[in-house]
Amino acid sequence: MRFEAKMKIDLLKDTIQGILQRVRSIMKKGSFMQNVSLSIFGNGSSFIISFLLTPIITRIYEPEAYGVFTLINSITTNLSMIVHLNYAHAFILPKSESRFLTLVQLTLIVIILNCILLTLIYWLFGNQILAFFDDQTLKIGFLLIIPFVFLSCLGRAWSSWNVRKKKFRQDAVAKFVSALFAKGFTLTYGIHFGGYYLGLLIGEMIYKMATILSLSTKEIRSTFFKLFRKINVKDLKDVAIEYKAYPMYTLPANWLDSITSLMPIYTYTYFFGGQDVGYFAMANSLLNYPMQMLGNAFATVFLQKAAEVKNTDQGLKKLRNITVELYGKIVLVGVIPFAIIFAFGDIIFVFVLGNNWASAGNYASAMSIFYVFALCAIPISVLYRILNKERIFMFAKIINLIVTMGVLALGYWVDDPIKLIWYFSIATGLLNIFSAVLSLNFVQYKGIFLLILKNVLLIIVVYGGLYGVRLLFLNLIN
Repeated sequence: MRFEAKMKIDLLKDTIQGILQRVRSIMKKGSFMQNVSLSIFGNGSSFIISFLLTPIITRIYEPEAYGVFTLINSITTNLSMIVHLNYAHAFILPKSESRFLTLVQLTLIVIILNCILLTLIYWLFGNQILAFFDDQTLKIGFLLIIPFVFLSCLGRAWSSWNVRKKKFRQDAVAKFVSALFAKGFTLTYGIHFGGYYLGLLIGEMIYKMATILSLSTKEIRSTFFKLFRKINVKDLKDVAIEYKAYPMYTLPANWLDSITSLMPIYTYTYFFGGQDVGYFAMANSLLNYPMQMLGNAFATVFLQKAAEVKNTDQGLKKLRNITVELYGKIVLVGVIPFAIIFAFGDIIFVFVLGNNWASAGNYASAMSIFYVFALCAIPISVLYRILNKERIFMFAKIINLIVTMGVLALGYWVDDPIKLIWYFSIATGLLNIFSAVLSLNFVQYKGIFLLILKNVLLIIVVYGGLYGVRLLFLNLIN
């Protein structure tokens, strides 16, 4: 008996030591797990704030207001990519600090000049642009687009700067503070002035400004004012040539990716009207929270780690190992939340957001299919930036756009918006599997088929199991 008791005590000690070792690995300053934990905290805190306040906000702002807000944001997203020419995405790559700062100079100059150009274009053709959308109530919203673009580009640059410096804590704080201020204002505006779309837009403006202020570390603030004291045109030209793949291939690829993700908004606006756009936008925004919390957190830290590993001995082998490990494990983290939405989306949306948003729950159930595959594919897709595969990345995005346009064109014949979103979700889910295959091929992994099949089967089993629970639940209450 004493021997058995001693064995149990030893087993308990080993278990506790194992747990403590895992905790220490997470808490170790600068470790991969600590950086991931910080990123998840930032994204997660933003998600919690939005999740808690969204049910109140959606009872103030109607689906039509969300439709207009989404249209303005979609235009901003596309213009932002063009304005900074994607140079900010290359901040992780320069080996010397002087080269990096020259790249920052180039990026800021490009942002300022292109924003001035956009202002001139809107001054000359603003009325024609508003006439195209045939809605003069959008005038105020369109006036905010250029400030939105400038702030978005500056935020992208500051975020990339912090990733290079491994300032993941700063990024986490920025997301928390920005979400708190933005959602707080949106709620306050709606209570006092009603559910006009302007409240959503000003809230977004506050979010972008708070993000920039929160991301502005002491190093960024002190360096920023020194950047323009001396500008060497030759160095700027050399850096522009060195990273020309970003405006030539990464910019078109990311722009195509953005257009692809926004195609449902334009399609639903044309075929079904503003209310269905609002339903889609709400479902998309809520599903995007776990994507931001998990997918983008892993992608940000993985990008920095991959760039670091690549330049070591046996860099490709180490890169392959961490890539396969990440792809195999991230599905375990994300499959449950998306499967719950798949099975109970309509019930959850009515309970949380109110009866007006029941249709948004049906959209979310369908969209959970492509979101779970995107969660697996997006974190490792950053490999193209590390391994100089920008051209392949661009051609892959062209294929994505063609397939997405082809599927959404069925809206001409399909009168049911829910049925169309199912077609769209299945097609984009397959495209994300294709993206994962490309990324795994970049690191020359030979077991691609089995790894993909394992993840797909896991997703099918979990989704099917939870949908079976739904059917059982409905039978019991009926």
